[in-house]
Amino acid sequence: IALALLIAQAGLFAHHLKTQELSWYKPPGRQAELAGMIAAISEHVPPGEAVASDFMNSPAILTHTRRPILLQPKYELDGSRRAVESFLTGFFHSDAAVFRRALRDEHECRYLLIDRFTLGFLSSYTAGLRAGEAPAPETAAASLLSQDDDTLENLPGYDLLWRSPDTNLQRDGSPYDLYRLYRLSAD
Repeated sequence: IALALLIAQAGLFAHHLKTQELSWYKPPGRQAELAGMIAAISEHVPPGEAVASDFMNSPAILTHTRRPILLQPKYELDGSRRAVESFLTGFFHSDAAVFRRALRDEHECRYLLIDRFTLGFLSSYTAGLRAGEAPAPETAAASLLSQDDDTLENLPGYDLLWRSPDTNLQRDGSPYDLYRLYRLSAD
């Protein structure tokens, strides 16, 4: 009887694993956000132009648009770790003008993709902020993670090319509003 119960339980568990979809991993609307971001980069960023973004979205950008990326998720090389450190430190601890100049001058990158979830929630700890701590008001992070239209559209040196549409909705009915794509102008 015990063996029969164990086999039945194993069968039920196997069925559960095959049919279970983790809602936190692939929530409704998130895939539409990602597809829209990829389409926007393909449309607005010329081939051969690099895109600066977090190290989680960058592989999708490289894979699906064939645009070069500034950051990559492999940390075996010191240069990869230093690029992530430079990006996150500039984003969270410099003002928007200094961050833009660093991307353009030091990294020769004229396009920036912001993901509010990845940079605002997941990467803040990596950049030295405590859990729940908001970026300092005058930093690039404070401006670029904003949801205020005026802030996003009138940031000097940042030309907003595309923003997530308000049609991709979360379970609570509010828009995801995750992505912003900018062209960085010279001084």
